[in-house]
Amino acid sequence: MKRYVLFHGKKHPKDMGKFEIEEFLTDLAVNRSVSLSTQNQAFNALLFLYEKVLGISIKNENISALRAKKKIHIPAVLTIDEVKSVIFNSKGVYQLMLKLMYGCGLSDTSGSISLDLGKSKKEK
Repeated sequence: MKRYVLFHGKKHPKDMGKFEIEEFLTDLAVNRSVSLSTQNQAFNALLFLYEKVLGISIKNENISALRAKKKIHIPAVLTIDEVKSVIFNSKGVYQLMLKLMYGCGLSDTSGSISLDLGKSKKEK
């Protein structure tokens, strides 16, 4: 709520309406590059503020702000041909390590090697 009020120059929410809500939510998506879930959370917080705290109904206002884009999940799995290419193009100790990983069954049942490019659950 603080960010919403500051965004509109410390104007009180009861003096604002549909246009200001749309402007704020669009700014979150376009200029601040927030995730879709963050934008939805901000929208629901504004709904709660207007409906429950201020007693102003905005459900029938048909608020249509520019929506944040849903992030695309890109799997980090190599096919058999890609694994062979990586092993073939590696040299020395790195090639040995890759051959051991692949040869010891550190791949899934399809023969692909999964690469965890993110943090583990413990690191988050």
